[in-house]
Amino acid sequence: MNRRLYGEFILRSQNARGAPLHIRWNATESLYYGGHLEVLNGATGIRSRFERRMSDLSWMKNDPNKIAGGRPFTESFYTTFAVLIAFADAERLSIETIHSPVPMSSTTARPAIGGGFGEEAEAEGERASEAVNTDLGSTTFSGSINAG
Repeated sequence: MNRRLYGEFILRSQNARGAPLHIRWNATESLYYGGHLEVLNGATGIRSRFERRMSDLSWMKNDPNKIAGGRPFTESFYTTFAVLIAFADAERLSIETIHSPVPMSSTTARPAIGGGFGEEAEAEGERASEAVNTDLGSTTFSGSINAG
């Protein structure tokens, strides 16, 4: 089974008038082997800066090719992503992930403790309000929450 993995990124300057840099990373089966990087679109200025920095990686603190195990850094999705972030930081660009072959968040959903806003939550709120130091004065917050 041959599955295609890819990641797409947009890099743009806050005050750029030209097209942002649109980059795609492709691999056939692995996030670590066989990937390559291609520029899909972008204004001439940002595109030439990108190509210049990618051809000479001496501007980086660590050599990404060594981090990728001696292979070109573009073979590994994770190393490529790190290089793109470093490039965006060095050029003062914002980076946006359009598509990623891996989830971009490491947060996990926690199960809700308790059954909801019942008597326990109200009693807990009363205990918390009793513990407030009243010598400093009181501050009241009001508002509404719209659900749905």
